[in-house]
Amino acid sequence: MARKATDTIKLQLRLPERLRRRLEKAAETQERSMNSEIVGRLEASFRAEDWEAKLEAAADRALQKLRPTQRAEAAAAFRAGEEAAKQDAREEEGKQ
Repeated sequence: MARKATDTIKLQLRLPERLRRRLEKAAETQERSMNSEIVGRLEASFRAEDWEAKLEAAADRALQKLRPTQRAEAAAAFRAGEEAAKQDAREEEGKQ
């Protein structure tokens, strides 16, 4: 029998103890269960992906309205900002 999108399923999960502790601490801070914390974080990550895709599409549409020289400059600036953000994320991940 096929599951409905609204069904709740039980899922066993393996994760590093360090991550489990972080989730537990976050759940306590938010005053919610570990399950609610994990589900909330997963939903937020998918919303962020959706938002990023919409933002990229809007940026592409805006770039198409620019002259070719302006377009190249804007695209280069965007890529530089994107790389800086990735580097920041890598450095933050290294601190943990």
